[in-house]
Formats: sequence, structure tokens, C-alpha cells
Amino acid sequence: MTGIMREAVEAGHIDSNPANDLQGATATGKVQHRPALPLERLPELPGRIEADGGRSLTHLAIQLIRPVTIADLRRSVAACCASRVPASTS
Repeated sequence: MTGIMREAVEAGHIDSNPANDLQGATATGKVQHRPALPLERLPELPGRIEADGGRSLTHLAIQLIRPVTIADLRRSVAACCASRVPASTS
């Protein structure tokens, strides 16, 4: 945020950087990295998500993002495969 506002000051859009006053105002939690899910365990993921007792908003977000991610993955695979098909010489 501070960097964005600094750019705005340099570009003359604002006179001062209000983000400087917010530095350290919010605490961030310790990041916990998790290993990637092995492909062979991927089929169990939707069921585990549905069984999770988390927030309903999180469940809705996952339901919305899943088809978008799959469609994007299909387009990427199709583009990759299409670029590897040798051109016909006829």
C-alpha cells in the first residue's frame, strides 16, 4: 500500500502519502506454508471441502472459483498441446 501511494505522490496525484501513518497499524499472522496436494489425492478434495465446518462464505467462494479454475486449466492444456502438434506438410 505504501508503495502504491508513493507512486501517486511522485506522479502528482496526491500531495502526501497517507499510508505512512498506517505502517504497523495492522498485525499480520505467522504464515504457515503447506505442501502441495499430490495429484492422486485430488479426487478427495471436493468431499473434504464440503465436509469442512468452515464459514459459508468460504464454501460459496470455492464453489464459484472451481469451474473458473478448471476452464482456465483446460484452455492452458489445449494451447500447450496445440503448440506441440507438428504442422502438416501437405
